[in-house]
Amino acid sequence: MKKRIIRVLLIEDNAADALLIQELLSEVQSSDWHLPTFEVKHVIRLERALEHLAESTFDVVLNTVSVDYLTQPFEVFAEVARVLKPGGLFLVVFSNRFFPAKAVKLWREGSEMERQLLVEDYFRSAAELAP
Repeated sequence: MKKRIIRVLLIEDNAADALLIQELLSEVQSSDWHLPTFEVKHVIRLERALEHLAESTFDVVLNTVSVDYLTQPFEVFAEVARVLKPGGLFLVVFSNRFFPAKAVKLWREGSEMERQLLVEDYFRSAAELAP
């Protein structure tokens, strides 16, 4: 039986964190032959990297703890919608910890609830990603 391949776009500007995530995915897929194979592409600077990727390429796009640093979030979410396959999954992971020197002003000055609502607005701005 042929294993299913899930194409993952990992958006992470910290090389160590990216390596850790890739290792975790490797461990998951090697632990059970029933699980799919994860084919991971890693990009660092999101604003410049997405425009070079083909449309409807990825099953999953994973953005880990960097949404608070996006200077062009609406454009980025639109590009994610473009490279994500129909029915694909876009996961945006963030916490209440961030580097104030790197975070955009809106993120720095917002409450935790306002940050959640801000990310929801980013999703709604790209029609393909809206619930």
